[in-house]
Amino acid sequence: MTSISAQRLFELKKLTARIFASPIPLTQTKNSRNGSRILLKKPSSISIGSHYPSKEYYEATKVQRLIAPLKGTRYEPVDFDESIRLLKIEEKKKRGKGAPKKKEEDVKDIKKKK
Repeated sequence: MTSISAQRLFELKKLTARIFASPIPLTQTKNSRNGSRILLKKPSSISIGSHYPSKEYYEATKVQRLIAPLKGTRYEPVDFDESIRLLKIEEKKKRGKGAPKKKEEDVKDIKKKK
């Protein structure tokens, strides 16, 4: 089996696009320069970077943006990781593997300090 050169494959894609009246995808054109390398980089200057939210703010608001459309409806988002964690804690408590209970004296001392 012989290998087909990149030039021949590109010509085939151009011909197929012309026959089916569809554009050639930018990522498949020869020497394509669609700007993806630049768009994936972080902004270099402070003035440009100030237009973008900080990573902490973005991560904090990501969940809020997912929950916002569900408010006012009968559907509520479920955090599966948290529910699994709570189930594991309950199982451990049933087996006696949970955190030890505080002594009553310690609880009274804590209440007095407040």
